[in-house]
Amino acid sequence: MKDSKVLKEELLQGKYESLFRDIYQDENEAKRQNARYAQAVEKFEELFGAKQVEVYSAPGRSEVGGNHTDHQHGMVLATSINLDAIAIVSPTDSPVVQVVSEGYDMVEVNTEDLEEK
Repeated sequence: MKDSKVLKEELLQGKYESLFRDIYQDENEAKRQNARYAQAVEKFEELFGAKQVEVYSAPGRSEVGGNHTDHQHGMVLATSINLDAIAIVSPTDSPVVQVVSEGYDMVEVNTEDLEEK
């Protein structure tokens, strides 16, 4: 966990650019991703205030052939792509989880009421 204000400042100073070069394998992309992560932390702070946060990245993939393993008996040809999803998260004592995705309204999920509505 890291204080979001500290993390944002470190990102703006380029502290993680070598890490982004390792992940994204391109100098220009590393700079773009650095700005992307800083913007995500800034948006988090706008919505939820400065807090202790963690950052997660999930790599993208595409199914080239065979889509839906349940229909294909596990025979799927997948490939990685140069897109990912990132998340800035903080712990909460509330059973309500708030999820915001760029370009969409906030969604709230009550983990104590997961029945389909």
